[in-house]
Amino acid sequence: MIYDTTAPFYDLFDADDPGALWHREFVLARTKGIDAVMDVGAGTGRTAMALAERGLRVWAVEPSRGMRGVMLARLGDDTSLDERLTIVPGDAQTCDLGRSFPLIVFSHALYLLDGSAARVAALANLAGHLAPGGRLIVDFALEEGRAERPRVLAAERRIGEAVYRRFSESIRGGDRLWAVTWAFEVEIAGQVVERAEDTFRISTATLAECRASLAAAGLRPVAEFADYSGRALGDPADASRYVSETARIAG
Repeated sequence: MIYDTTAPFYDLFDADDPGALWHREFVLARTKGIDAVMDVGAGTGRTAMALAERGLRVWAVEPSRGMRGVMLARLGDDTSLDERLTIVPGDAQTCDLGRSFPLIVFSHALYLLDGSAARVAALANLAGHLAPGGRLIVDFALEEGRAERPRVLAAERRIGEAVYRRFSESIRGGDRLWAVTWAFEVEIAGQVVERAEDTFRISTATLAECRASLAAAGLRPVAEFADYSGRALGDPADASRYVSETARIAG
């Protein structure tokens, strides 16, 4: 399963990653007046736990056992969120929680699905979980603004005598397909003592294809952004991500 190998390292560099903060603030800003959230592809639970800490009831749906393990480790012996956070093994295409939600978050995950049919199936399933007047937050990997990147050192952090490094690489693997690699290494006293690496396929789409997938799933954009900072969506060639706040199409 994607991320199982690298899950223990996933959050190490958040302090230097404005994108992680942008995402949490983007979602939290849309919780006024609601009491429950479905967070799909919840990862290590960063956003899900922030929502639960605000007093919302949260269903965190995550397919990766490794990511769910990190989420449970975050909880540890702190029982303060036990009444509000439900961790669900599952994925966007097949999960069925048997209830509806005023807000669904599906971030950093849709582009891991292979092709437009899988995207539409996932979006349609989540649309079926939306309460009347509810909103689904989702992002796509844009084809227009994506470029190949050789393997580079993306971040470094020292913890005690150990140095943790993250490397990233993005290579085109076909039409609308990219191979993205995240690699981590741990060095102590000049010796690399641990390595972990995951390569996963990113499925991109043009802006027109993104909007078509939403429509096919019975969704319409309410607001569109170039990233989770809230930056306005302009020329798609200037953005690698399309963030859409959506609602169900009436009727």
